This record gives sequence, structure tokens and C-alpha cells, in this order.
Amino acid sequence: MKIKLLLTFIFLILLFSAKAQRNFISQSSRKHAPISTNTFPPTSAQYDSIYYWRTDSTRIWRLSGKSINRVYDANKNLLEETIQSLRQQTWKNSWKYLHTFDANNNKTLYLQQFWDNNDILQNYSQTINKYANNQLTETINQLWDTTTKSWSNSAKQLFTYDNSGNELTQEYQRWTNASWVPEQRYVSEYNSNGLLSKKSHETYKNSNWVLSGYYSYTYDANKNLIYQLRHNDDASVADSTSYTYVNNNLISTGYFI
Repeated sequence: MKIKLLLTFIFLILLFSAKAQRNFISQSSRKHAPISTNTFPPTSAQYDSIYYWRTDSTRIWRLSGKSINRVYDANKNLLEETIQSLRQQTWKNSWKYLHTFDANNNKTLYLQQFWDNNDILQNYSQTINKYANNQLTETINQLWDTTTKSWSNSAKQLFTYDNSGNELTQEYQRWTNASWVPEQRYVSEYNSNGLLSKKSHETYKNSNWVLSGYYSYTYDANKNLIYQLRHNDDASVADSTSYTYVNNNLISTGYFI
């Protein structure tokens, strides 16, 4: 197998891309691993190393990290990698990521480890995925408890689908007082063409799901998204986004408040 070397310049192209949906969820203040490998680079490619660059206050690109010791299985699934950071012009081990897959190439375990100040590899977090009919149904995130030397539940996501494989609900739960407590969820609805027509966000209060807002979507005859409206809980429109196409190619996006 021919080994490839990729020098990756991560530009902020995503800032200019049209987004079909916004994320209602505020990010947790808990420390996270600095680099995610779930979506980049493409899983169909195999690399022996990847270099990461960042811009400083002077907008100069500077080398900041790299992924090495990348191991793949026969199906080109990434099984493990080591993330190194550049500190005082010296490469230092920072993170180690381990991935496990089932026979259908579904990721069942994602383990994050880090090197502490004494260069000892420590557990940090792991994510356990469960599937039914090759559809993700449950994700459990656990943190390593340095006192008990065991995994402690942190968060859970639950997914349901319709007969066409469209996601109907995505529920978030938090491990509180030794039990799973619902926090929030998304509920999706689809039109007769199977296109997402409404996505509601609900929070769990006093043992009931309470609507906090929703998105509605409108499409043209070619099934291109042309309007996205963000609604408050009283159905009033908070803002909207329009999309314009020529020959089914997106040419412009407008945002209105």
C-alpha cells in the first residue's frame, strides 16, 4: 500500500458555506481533546501523518500539531493515532485516539487518552456507540475517574428513526445522581418527498417536554432548500435564511432578521 503524506492547511472556508440548520445546544465548558478525527480527513484515504496549522495574531500560518502512528484495518478504518503538539520547537506527545468498529464498519468505541506532565499516558474519555439495523441508536460518553480508576457516565444521546431511515428524535441526557436525566431533544418532521420540513427543539422541565423553538424549511420543485425560518416558541419568526440557485447550483445566501 502506497504511503501518502498530506500537508493540511485548514482554512476557514466553512465560515462562508451555507448552513441548513443551526445548533441550539450550547457547548459544555468541560475540557475537550483539541483535535477531532471523526470527519477529517476523509475516511476513504489513508495517511501516515497529517500536519495541522493555525494562524496567530499576525495572521501568519504556523505549524501547531501533527497526527502520526496512524494504524488502519483492512477496511481502511482508522484504528489509532497519536497527536503531537509543537512546544518550543520540539514535538511532544499530547493525545492518543483509539477507534473500534463492528463487522459493518460502524464505530463502536472512541477512546481518548493523553500524556500528562510526566509523559505518562492517561485515560481521558470514551464514547460507546450502539446500533440497530446499522443505525446509530445510542451514544454514551464516559469520563475517566482518576480517584476510582474507573469509567464514569457523563452524557447520553438517544436516536429514533422512521421506516425510511429518517431521524425522528435525538435526545440528550445527563448522568445525575446515579441515573440518566433528560435535558433536551430535537424532533424532526418530513414532507411527502421525505425532506426535512420542521425541526423542533424541546427542553425537559418538570417531567414534561417544553418547546423552546423550531426551524421550518421550504423547498423548490427540484427539492432545493430555498427558505429556512427560525421560530420562537410562540411560532413568531426570529430570523430567516434564503437560498438562490441557478441550474440547481447554490449561488447566494441571504440572512434576514
